[in-house]
Amino acid sequence: MKSKKVKQNNSLIEIFGFNVNFYRKAAGLSQLELAQNTGYSHNFINDIENSKKGASFETVEKIASVFNIEPYLLFINPKDRFTGENHKLIGLLTAANKTINNFFSDTIKELSLTSEKRPKKKR
Repeated sequence: MKSKKVKQNNSLIEIFGFNVNFYRKAAGLSQLELAQNTGYSHNFINDIENSKKGASFETVEKIASVFNIEPYLLFINPKDRFTGENHKLIGLLTAANKTINNFFSDTIKELSLTSEKRPKKKR
């Protein structure tokens, strides 16, 4: 996964944009998919990732919920908290968490559809 470099003295808006980009890629989402999942435009997501626009608390919460992470993680400079492989590990765990949640959600839907099709037994 190739991503932008983060300097030590980045502004909060740059760190936020970097992290949105990082977690989006870790979750296997395109900017368009993230936009659709949050209800924002593709251009807005692009502007956030490129540090052209900031985000409201509501937007931060929506984006974090798509990634299944706590919102504060979007504001931590990777150079301060995660280095090299540790940052990649966080991304992989985020993606795995999303995959597991989707698997269980799909399985539950499938089971409920299957049980609706079965005839009820007479007692």
